[in-house]
Amino acid sequence: MLLSTGERWFNRFNLLLMLLLALAMLLPFLNVIAKSLSSNSMVMAGEVSLWPKEFNLYAYNLVFKSPMFMRSIQVTVFITLAGTLLTLFVVITSGYALSKKRLLARRTIMLYFLFTMFFSAGMIPGFLNIQRLGIYDTLWALILPGLMNVYYMLLVKSFFEQLPSELEESASLDGCHDIQILTKIFLPISKPIVATIGLFAAVHFWNIYVPAVMYIQSPKLYPLQVLNQMLIFAQSSIDSQHAADQDMHNMFGSENLKMAVIVVSTMPIVIVYPFLQKYFVKGVTLGAIKS
Repeated sequence: MLLSTGERWFNRFNLLLMLLLALAMLLPFLNVIAKSLSSNSMVMAGEVSLWPKEFNLYAYNLVFKSPMFMRSIQVTVFITLAGTLLTLFVVITSGYALSKKRLLARRTIMLYFLFTMFFSAGMIPGFLNIQRLGIYDTLWALILPGLMNVYYMLLVKSFFEQLPSELEESASLDGCHDIQILTKIFLPISKPIVATIGLFAAVHFWNIYVPAVMYIQSPKLYPLQVLNQMLIFAQSSIDSQHAADQDMHNMFGSENLKMAVIVVSTMPIVIVYPFLQKYFVKGVTLGAIKS
């Protein structure tokens, strides 16, 4: 199809704008990587921009030998795996149930979910709820409150509603009940939405920060994002307990070490994303279609 002159200029403008936006997001990340691979003296002197100076892997060596960092990454991996799997279970089962018109009080349940999507109890009731449940200062305080996400559930519900009803009818005639229909018929053909929701949930739990600050007191349970925040912004507010930790004290004193921690804590999501990206657009698009 031939494009008009105006359309060609519009496409060129869009391409230029996208390149500028991509550069604006990429350059800071390259700067952090370059600092993590440079000597601390060059970083402190402000000599490092986008290319490492006095290249070395000393910071990464220290990071992976640090008990504090390894403890935080174990906590974060556990939160991410457990949170993602449980979120998929909760969202898929609730989305499947609400996609069936035969569900009793379906409209009322749907309105209840939508109400919680727009109105929340607030921070203090949430904090008191976590205390009363007895999960304060445990990792479950970071996992359980985030399991049910109404937006994810709506995507799954809409996706299931797009599937041909003949699939369910055929399975029912063969004697399958709902659990068998969901696990053996629907899930195998729902990779786009499962991958999309899984990626959403994994990013959420990997980057969890505010709930960790509110509900976690023990330093041994700090996830990576709390550790990053302490390394970057809270140097002056290290309490005596933290200052007594020699491992943490050493880490706070080295600028390239902070950059290495940021790179290592960000890289897993960056690596995983390209493998799920092919499902991403399809999952969101199909899940967003309203019948």
